[in-house]
Amino acid sequence: NGNVTIINSEMVMTGDYAHISESNQTAELENSEYSIPKSHIRGSAASIDSYEQSLVSLKDATYTFCEPNQNDWDIKASEINLDRENGVGSAWHARLRIKEFPVMYFPYYRFPIDDRRMTGFLDPTISINGEIQAEEISTPFYINLHPQADATITPTQLLDRGLLWETQFRHLTSIFGYGELNYGILKEDDLYLQDEDTDYDKEDRWSMNYQQFGKITDNWNHRWQYNRVSDNDYFNDMSPSATINRDTHLPTRGEIYFDKSAWHFDLTGESYQTIDDTIDLSDRPYQRIPQLNLTYNPETITGFGTEFVAQLTKFERDNTDLTEIDAVNGSRLVLDSSISYTFEWPFAYVTPKAEYRIRQYSFTDIDQTLLDDDFEENPSYAVPKYSVDAAMFFERPVSLFNNAFTQTLEPRIMHLQVPYVDQGDIPDFDSSELTFNYSQLFRDYRFNGNDRIGDTNQTTLGLTTRFLRDSNGNEQFNASIGQIFYHQDRKVQLDDDSSDEANLTKSSSIIVESNWSPYEEWDLYSMIEWGEDTDDSSDDSGDEILQKQFTIEYNDGMNHMVNLGLRESKDSEVRQLDVGAFWALNDSWALIGSRSMDLWNYADDELEPVDIVTEALVGFEYQSCCWNTRLLYQEQTKRITSTDASTDKTYGILLQFELKGLGTIGGDTEKTMSESIRGYSTRRYFDFESE
Repeated sequence: NGNVTIINSEMVMTGDYAHISESNQTAELENSEYSIPKSHIRGSAASIDSYEQSLVSLKDATYTFCEPNQNDWDIKASEINLDRENGVGSAWHARLRIKEFPVMYFPYYRFPIDDRRMTGFLDPTISINGEIQAEEISTPFYINLHPQADATITPTQLLDRGLLWETQFRHLTSIFGYGELNYGILKEDDLYLQDEDTDYDKEDRWSMNYQQFGKITDNWNHRWQYNRVSDNDYFNDMSPSATINRDTHLPTRGEIYFDKSAWHFDLTGESYQTIDDTIDLSDRPYQRIPQLNLTYNPETITGFGTEFVAQLTKFERDNTDLTEIDAVNGSRLVLDSSISYTFEWPFAYVTPKAEYRIRQYSFTDIDQTLLDDDFEENPSYAVPKYSVDAAMFFERPVSLFNNAFTQTLEPRIMHLQVPYVDQGDIPDFDSSELTFNYSQLFRDYRFNGNDRIGDTNQTTLGLTTRFLRDSNGNEQFNASIGQIFYHQDRKVQLDDDSSDEANLTKSSSIIVESNWSPYEEWDLYSMIEWGEDTDDSSDDSGDEILQKQFTIEYNDGMNHMVNLGLRESKDSEVRQLDVGAFWALNDSWALIGSRSMDLWNYADDELEPVDIVTEALVGFEYQSCCWNTRLLYQEQTKRITSTDASTDKTYGILLQFELKGLGTIGGDTEKTMSESIRGYSTRRYFDFESE
């Protein structure tokens, strides 16, 4: 009698009176309180019956996630049973109360009390549009099929469109590994069929995504991916609950690969569904069915490096509306071998390298026009490559702002020579231009892919300096500058329509990059490309800034983060400013905001000032010990391409309300914030786990 406390490995119970049977491992308490610290659960009961330390029955009881003396919400029930062995709780005649005021009644309610999976309804989501209408209402239902398999069925009512059914199935096995299937179907979307711009004439709209990867043996592995949608506008009109690839070209890919010591082998099949009608048929990717790769990197004497690569690929695509070289399909054999040796000292290294690259083709579907021009059906060519890469490392102690640093100076030089071999009659199956940046200056190839081996005779000069803090060895600042000097004009191009001007210059643009972290919370990055605009045909064109990027990031790890980014490329006609922030005012309140602005079209007077905002997000978050809520307002501009000056916008309101330990109602604000605010992570000041 009086202030009885019972403590076991998982639960603490107190009461005015207790009857305990050690032989039966039972306990009965009256006028009691209980808590399960590991699960953040606590409450009170008129009586508690505990059986074998795993099953607890509570009469006239409450259940809450809130800390003591702050019951913002609880469940009041005539009976609550907690099965800790199976991780399940159940309540009879349950009332959900907010500040002890009942707001909802459940004759029977079943809920999880730990992290184990349990069949039942998941948190519903509601998305509200700019007209304060429920645009989407989803009620997912989870099915725990097996310890290695589960499924989630999500019906979503879409405003003006109908009912979207989505199914996710996941499995994990020893041979097949992890697999996940996501399928969605919307029957009879009358709103879409009424659109005059669509050429889709079927009633059902659907999407399918499947991915799987696993280990067959210690050395053999496999991975698979399948992506398809019924029409090109599916992702614009829907918001799939699963994370699905939404690129312009949806990939379907299968791969079996082998890795052991110096050997690597893989067999791959790959195809794409293009969902952007603005992309020319000649610019759409080829299928690779199949592609075989074999790579051998033998261990050699220290300093030596050798590599042998063999690849056989069959390329195909729909050429019904294509002509001449764009209509050609075929197969390609790649044989590459290289040898290098690195002379290395503590203060420098020198690496000479020689490589020999062979290409053999067999073409099909050759246009008669090409045959009349003596187009070769089975061409081949071989190209040698030679390079020497060298660098030196100098360092000195310096003192800045009363701090000791070590400054390095790292000059680097690379000479690359590749002779010219005519490749003008070879279709471009997979080659593309490289993104120009500092690291690209020291690559030994001009193009990505295997169809173009760019000729060159060039020397690259670069210089890097770093400041390392002596107290902890952290790199606080680095800066690099570099440029390529060409000793001859470049003749090999991606296609006959490529501009010649860039291949006639005597030097590349100058690239300058820097990164500065003045404090642990701050990071500042900048990149500038300075050179001649070879696409500018005016006589007075000179050197100018062709590309620049600046980012400033602040993140103190205590729920304060701000990022600012400016990206501009004259070649891509992009000038974009991005701002994002999440700022906790105190332990409860936080402000949320982000904005993306199109400054390129605005500079060309194509947009009004109000229309330069392509995406905006603003809102707030309130969090207490046992509940939180977020309210977000979002607007987005509908654009087909980055140069489209369309000002049509969509507006939406996202409201999310969470009772911690019970469930969440509302839109997926976490996903929206993660996509809009770089570095955002959920804050949990009042999570009992941290106490």
